[in-house]
Order: sequence, then structure tokens, then C-alpha cells
Amino acid sequence: MIIKLSEVYGGEAHYILENDGWFPHEEINLTSPVNGLITICRVSDAEVVATGEFSATVKAPCDRCGQSAQLFLSGEFTYDCSVGKEDPLVQQEVESGEEDVNKLYLEEPIINAGELFREQVLLAMPIRVLCKQSCKGLCFHCGKDLNAETCACMDKELSSPFSVLKKFKGR
Repeated sequence: MIIKLSEVYGGEAHYILENDGWFPHEEINLTSPVNGLITICRVSDAEVVATGEFSATVKAPCDRCGQSAQLFLSGEFTYDCSVGKEDPLVQQEVESGEEDVNKLYLEEPIINAGELFREQVLLAMPIRVLCKQSCKGLCFHCGKDLNAETCACMDKELSSPFSVLKKFKGR
């Protein structure tokens, strides 16, 4: 969804999110439509504030057992958008504050809302996906799903290069 800043009349405009190819389907399996809204508030001729929110339900594999896990993603964001290039003095190595993270420089007076929502969806994905908090995962020897069954691998004394050190423990 492309939003032209020249179309923002009266200081504020609201746009309902449309799924027009922006969603990262190649990385995330969407199971319900994405709900979203973006509001553009004009600050000046070359500056606007874009605020948005979204929610979606996705399916991803559990990082421990590989079973499918359903996740609810949601997020809110705010960007201060300016038309023009970033100030070269700001590009020097200085400490960045939160206001710098939310600053977006536009080459043209248009906002690609799809790119903003795509970035936010990827940021909303958890680092580690779990089907449930108590997931035991897979046995690293035989590969059995420890949530469904137990295996005898844990009962065996496994040989490791460090098992020799057990002899020295008692000395």
C-alpha cells in the first residue's frame, strides 16, 4: 500500500491495511487475515508521523519438537517521517536514542505502508517458538518426541570424551 503524502488532507488520514503482497508469506505461514490500521498525521509539508497497529495469527514450527505451533502476533509502531536525506552530521558515530530509531527518511513524499507492516510483523515474531512452555523437545540421540513418549536413551550411560574425568573426581 503506497500512501502519497500529498493525499493527506486536513492534518490526518486513516488507512485500513490491505493484504496486497506485503506479508512475508515465504517466511511466516499466515492462518488468519491480518488486521491493521495506519494513521498519517501531517506535521509540515515535508514531515509526517505514521502510527499503526496490526494483529495476525500465524503458524510456525516449534523450535524444540518441530510440531506446528499457532501464535498470535500484534504490535504498534510510530515513525517520524521526513522527506529528504539524513543529516550527515547525524550519521557520525554517536549514541542513538529511541527517537533516532523511529526516524524514517523518505527519498520521495510517499510511504510504503507494506514495508512498515512487514518489518513490524518480522519484529513481532518471537526469537524462540514453542508449541507449549513445557515442551520437552526431541531426544538428541534417537530423535523421539519426548512429549509423546519416553525413550531408553536417557537411562543409558552415554560414552563421552569427558567420561574419563569421572575417575579423577574421587581422588
